[in-house]
Amino acid sequence: MTLSKEGNPFIVSENVTIPAGKSVIIMDSCIFLFKPFTGITVEGSIEVNGTPENPVVFTSFYNGKYNPNAVQQPDLFDWNGIVIAARAREV
Repeated sequence: MTLSKEGNPFIVSENVTIPAGKSVIIMDSCIFLFKPFTGITVEGSIEVNGTPENPVVFTSFYNGKYNPNAVQQPDLFDWNGIVIAARAREV
C-alpha cells in the first residue's frame, strides 16, 4: 500500500497494525493526525519518504497547526506513537 498527500490529512481513529508480510510506503508531505490512545504497530515493513522540505508528519489530532478544527490544545501522550516489533522486516 502506498499513501500520498492527496489523502491528507489521514485521521487515525483506531490502532493501525502493519502485519507481517505486508508493506506500507508513505510518500512525502503526508500528515497523520492521531486521535487519543491510537498508534501504529509495525510487524511487516514501513517506508517513510519525507524530506526536509516536505516532511511526513505524525502528530496529535489536536495539533492546531495541522488540524484547524481542533477543539483543544495538544498534550503529551495524546497518541501512543509508533511501535516497531522485533519481527518487523524493514523500517
